[in-house]
Amino acid sequence: ELDEETLKPVTKGGTYLDPEAAAEAIKAVANQGR
Repeated sequence: ELDEETLKPVTKGGTYLDPEAAAEAIKAVANQGR
C-alpha cells in the first residue's frame, strides 16, 4: 500500500517498510514507465 503523498510503501500502521526494499520497489516502478 502506498502513501498518497510520497508514493512510498507504508505498512497499515503508517510506518515505512524496509527502506532498501522500498527503494528497490520504487526504482522498479519508475523503470516500468520508461
